Amino acid sequence: MPNEALIDWVMQPRSLSDLMHCPMDDEVMRAYPAQARRLHPRLHVMGVPARSAVLALRCGGEVRHVLAGMRASGLEQLEAEPAAWEQFVRLCSDQGTPWVSRLIAAAGRGDLEAYPLLARLVADHGLDQPEWFRIARLGRPEGVGVVGGPEDQEPWYRHLLGALQGFGSQARTESTEALIASLASHDGWRPWDLGRWAVVLLVRLGATAEQVLWSLREWPVIDGTGSNPTFRGEFLAAVAERGQGFAAEVVALAASDPLVLRGGVDLVELLIVHHDLPLPGSRAFWKCWSGECAIPAPGQRWQEHFLAACAVRDILVPFADPEAHMEQVATGIAELRTAEKVDDAALTDALLTVWERGDRPSSQRSVVHWLRALGLADRLQAQRPRLMAVLPMLDGAAWTFVVELVLAGQLSDAELVGLAVIVLPRGPRTLGRKVLQALERLDEAPQELRETVAVLVDHAHAPTARRARGLLESWQGSRGESPLWPRSRDQA
Repeated sequence: MPNEALIDWVMQPRSLSDLMHCPMDDEVMRAYPAQARRLHPRLHVMGVPARSAVLALRCGGEVRHVLAGMRASGLEQLEAEPAAWEQFVRLCSDQGTPWVSRLIAAAGRGDLEAYPLLARLVADHGLDQPEWFRIARLGRPEGVGVVGGPEDQEPWYRHLLGALQGFGSQARTESTEALIASLASHDGWRPWDLGRWAVVLLVRLGATAEQVLWSLREWPVIDGTGSNPTFRGEFLAAVAERGQGFAAEVVALAASDPLVLRGGVDLVELLIVHHDLPLPGSRAFWKCWSGECAIPAPGQRWQEHFLAACAVRDILVPFADPEAHMEQVATGIAELRTAEKVDDAALTDALLTVWERGDRPSSQRSVVHWLRALGLADRLQAQRPRLMAVLPMLDGAAWTFVVELVLAGQLSDAELVGLAVIVLPRGPRTLGRKVLQALERLDEAPQELRETVAVLVDHAHAPTARRARGLLESWQGSRGESPLWPRSRDQA
């Protein structure tokens, strides 16, 4: 019989319950085995999984085809017709206890939607419940579909807690253990996506600190729930019930685990601040903190954190979107200055230390972003000796920033000479030409500066070469003393 004839039988205009006991030609039953492998997927695509399961039952098909029709939309089709539900249970039972046992054995963690039907069959035939029933019996939140989204995470969390409270002591203990196992191991099965609400649930269930952090390690992505007041409140309240010692244990474990920090540094930070814990000393923590939690905000011990981060080599990273990030920092520091005392001198010193330590160019560039965003750039003119000393160690944006800032100040002749012998050998580009222009104010120059400028006389850039020759000509006849020690009138 062609495949289409079997489909015609399944799609005949009968109710689902009628289909379960209407006559079936021998020809249909003989044709089914050869067509089953291709037929059932097609019926599911057509949107009739419950009818597909009925066909498998009527024709003695494989239990996997029956199970497939008991999930999701198939279950909904059975539930939509009360008579069909009872008929389906009876049809399964008619296959006999050995067959029902095979069906239960074939079912597993992926068959949560089939649980109501399977539980009925287990009860009717007096069979032992499989292990996964301990989670499946918790059910599903009302209004949440089979494939949930982020908006379903909190409903799932509250539903699971509520379901556990409704169980007797033994069932609650069994399901609690099963839930913890499912959320805290790679082998764990979970028929829902709790996101980071899994962390709160594990805390509520009495899981160990290691188990609580598992879900963050398994899927290390910060999803924004940490800024949700409801989530924050629930998380902090759950940890508070376990005590400060538990909070400290969670922080200590997380602070040295890069994967946990990638998925939960904001939660670790919440615990540090809320429980007034010591700042971690691990490099992994500060790397994640500087990338995810460094925006200034009142009540977050921000200055203490920022100074500690600056003390770790190569920790500061450039802003991915400098304009937007600097705006966030500027807004945050303005709010912080209103609410708390901010030590600008300490912040400036910490950022300059990053340059003086010789951190990598990306960290040097990050210092520029922070100085500007925190409104500290104007304080640097008072730090010119430190800037001049650190300039040979800088590169890229940091080099340009410092040279331009120093040039914009009221430089003494000695400072200008010192700047020129550092800048000019690195190339007479825009900054070099600005330095050459500034040197025109000098009546004389020391030997080191004249030698530095002399190299540029034959430069390919004609205006640069011309300006260098002009400077040397203006200094011709000078005895080359440094402006720090001007000649006496008797020597003039």
